Amino acid sequence: MPMLTVGTLTGLATGSLIQVRAAAHNADGWGADSAMNSAGAVLETQPLAVGALALDGAPATPTSAKIDWAAPTGAAAGGAGVAITGYTVQRALVGGSFATVDSPSLPTHTATGLAEGTAYKYRVAASNAYGAGPYSAELAVGTACSPGLYVLSHGDGTSSCETCPVDFTCDGSSAKTACPAGSFAAAGATACA
Repeated sequence: MPMLTVGTLTGLATGSLIQVRAAAHNADGWGADSAMNSAGAVLETQPLAVGALALDGAPATPTSAKIDWAAPTGAAAGGAGVAITGYTVQRALVGGSFATVDSPSLPTHTATGLAEGTAYKYRVAASNAYGAGPYSAELAVGTACSPGLYVLSHGDGTSSCETCPVDFTCDGSSAKTACPAGSFAAAGATACA
């Protein structure tokens, strides 16, 4: 007997118990309803986005950062009893394209080998047996500079670690005042252009 789809169920929440009964129709009218599917089926799906990403405790060092997030649970994980099987961590330079850098099984990522004084952005997606969910909101992470150097922000959204140029006021907290509006400093610059 061929399977016939006669309708689509919409508006169901993850974890909803779905029970159905069916009736046939022909030229003589409707037949009797079938018995209710007493066992039903529970709607399960890919997870929702993970919770907000955050730096773990301390700010990023010149070459590393540790990022944590809240794992989706219950309906957000894809349904009651659906386990998160892993995560996909992606990183990009500000203004660049994302690339996968890690696939941890726990909700944490330690980034190493980063360039000092550089602005990165991260996003994470959770996966379960039904596939990957959407990516999280992005987290901006700026690495620090080695002692004696300061973060110099460039007009294109990038930054680098430099000694304190003559035209800048350095405050000793690894921050430097920005160049005046409409100008920028190139990597290695000693003044605003």
